Amino acid sequence: MTIAPWHMWGGLQSFKASTLTPAFQFTTEQQLVRVEYHRPESWRFLFFARILRNVNHNPSILQVDFQVIPGVGRASVNLKPFERFKFLLPIGTSGAVEKFSTSVNGPVRDDTLPVPPTVPQPNVIDSFVAQDVQVSFTASIVLTVPGDECDAEVGCLLAPWHHARPDWQLHKFTGEELGGR
Repeated sequence: MTIAPWHMWGGLQSFKASTLTPAFQFTTEQQLVRVEYHRPESWRFLFFARILRNVNHNPSILQVDFQVIPGVGRASVNLKPFERFKFLLPIGTSGAVEKFSTSVNGPVRDDTLPVPPTVPQPNVIDSFVAQDVQVSFTASIVLTVPGDECDAEVGCLLAPWHHARPDWQLHKFTGEELGGR
């Protein structure tokens, strides 16, 4: 039996940054999701990142950038970074800290507006259009003292805005896909 397609619409990756040398720049890039939906759809998302454990002798910042590559037909666009989380990690040992989002602030669309603009020009994005989607992340942190470490996990969940299955028209509700997408 094959796995239903929606089992591939989410991903979670863990990493551990640690150093034995001073001023170590740790960076990891990993893929979270690859969807081949075969027809255009609007997608909702949930991005999340968790610090599981942190030991620091100096304050540091963990930055997590999510990259989304949506595509329809023969066109795709690399939205990098689509979302960014920054964790300020204090001196000492800390436990679980979490950030998550279901919407992102897109880039400013009008560079001619005064700063700050007299009328706010929000560019809040809570969905994107794609038939194929790839989501990856880049996490980076500078560890300054030997023995510093950071354990974290990063994830993404995707869901189509409307997942109409072809078998619904036949009134066969089996709970899994029947050869369609």
